[in-house]
Amino acid sequence: MKGPLSLVNRFPSVTAAIVNYNGRHLLETCFRTLTTQEGIRLEILFIDNASTDESVAYVRETWPQARVIANEKNLGYSGALNQAVDLMSGDYLLALNTDIHLTPRFAAELASCIERHRSEGCGYAQGKILFMSETEEKTDRFYSTGHLIPLNRLVYNRGSGQRDQGQFDREERVPGANCACLLMARDLLEDLRTELGVFDPLFPMYGGDVDFDWVANCRGWKPWYCPTALAYHIGEASSHVSKKGFNAAFFNNRFLIMVKNDRVADVLRDLPRILKRNIQDYIGICRVNPRLVWAIPLDLLKHLPAAWRSRRITRHLRQPCAIEPRKWMRILPATATASGVKRTESMLTFWKNQYPDLDSLNDTVQESPRHLWIEPTSRCNTRCRHCAHFHSQFGVDMSHGLFEKGKPLAISGYYA
Repeated sequence: MKGPLSLVNRFPSVTAAIVNYNGRHLLETCFRTLTTQEGIRLEILFIDNASTDESVAYVRETWPQARVIANEKNLGYSGALNQAVDLMSGDYLLALNTDIHLTPRFAAELASCIERHRSEGCGYAQGKILFMSETEEKTDRFYSTGHLIPLNRLVYNRGSGQRDQGQFDREERVPGANCACLLMARDLLEDLRTELGVFDPLFPMYGGDVDFDWVANCRGWKPWYCPTALAYHIGEASSHVSKKGFNAAFFNNRFLIMVKNDRVADVLRDLPRILKRNIQDYIGICRVNPRLVWAIPLDLLKHLPAAWRSRRITRHLRQPCAIEPRKWMRILPATATASGVKRTESMLTFWKNQYPDLDSLNDTVQESPRHLWIEPTSRCNTRCRHCAHFHSQFGVDMSHGLFEKGKPLAISGYYA
């Protein structure tokens, strides 16, 4: 008996925190794929944010191995993760949305990745996350392979919407990581703890992982991407936020993150990029929902004092900053700009298939070490939804009316 126990004890100890709000319909798959994880010692925390759909009763009856924390009010994703940090007994914390499907060695692969890169400052890692339908039909399209953070501060998921053709099969450092299923080392969490917790309650839903990226990078903790850790994500199925609420929170949190973390000199240096991108987005959002014209700025003003307070509380985490913010923003993983004919053809084919009604089918294509450039031969003749979709797929800094002849746009990598 001593031999097997000794072998098991060598497995990494992982505390999985499932954060739930009215996600009863998603819990069976989430728990099933979590409880069948291989190569780890697992502790499960189920943190419920005042659900009204019998989620707590279901977990207590069906998954008795899970420790249930039933909050009387909704603390948001960040507040629930702070509870998990206080209660965890493992060496790692695995943060999970309820709409996640894990492959059997997901957590073990991430833990191994972190240990392989400890000497390089790695403290947290994310895997390859692909989209899955609400009927649990798996796809080969990326949800996220890490965060890319351009100088206009508009964070996006690397590879989102692209087909998995092996372009992100390299284990590498990324500027940031998506918190839908993120593994974090205990010493990282202890180092980032403040009176606010590890995760700032200012960002209860959207933007909390981006804020975490800012603080972690400034402290010298580096995120890694591990392609052998595979998961599937429905995306937004667990948030229960209205489109109006999503737009306002997602838009305003960009500015609140800058107020909390950014340097005044850096913001001034990048102000043209920041204003251009956000003015475009603000106009686009308000065109769809005119009621947000005043709701967005009023909501931003409401939360500015809290952002400034968070800045003061976390000041010691940024001074001195281990990595200059503009440097880690510009970290560009090699596979994000892979060159070669195959890569160029696949990007162009995908682009033309998505937008058959564009006039620009004979564009000039050029490659550089950092970008794949396309110079459209004509203006976009379609509505803004195509430009918005184009941005969501490739992270291109553009909107309707900017897609014009002679204006080069970066298809892969950072913004032009």
